[in-house]
Amino acid sequence: MQDTRASRPAPRLVAVAAFALCAANAAHAVDWTGYMRGGPAATSVSGKSRQCYGIGEFKYRLGNECDFYGEFQLAQAM
Repeated sequence: MQDTRASRPAPRLVAVAAFALCAANAAHAVDWTGYMRGGPAATSVSGKSRQCYGIGEFKYRLGNECDFYGEFQLAQAM
C-alpha cells in the first residue's frame, strides 16, 4: 500500500480545526457593553453648528460636553 500525505490530514491541521471549534463555542459566552455620546457641537440645526455652554469647571455636566466620547467593555464570566 502506498502512503501519501494527501490521503491523511496533517496533525497540525487537525489541531487547528479543534481549536477553532472550541473558540467558536467560547465566543458565545462573551458579554459586551458600551457607552457613546457626541456633544452639542457634533450636531447642527439649519446648517449652523451648535456650540457648547462653557460652564468651566463642570466639564462633564450634561450638555457641556463638546467632544465625542466612547467606552466599550468585553467580559466573560468564568
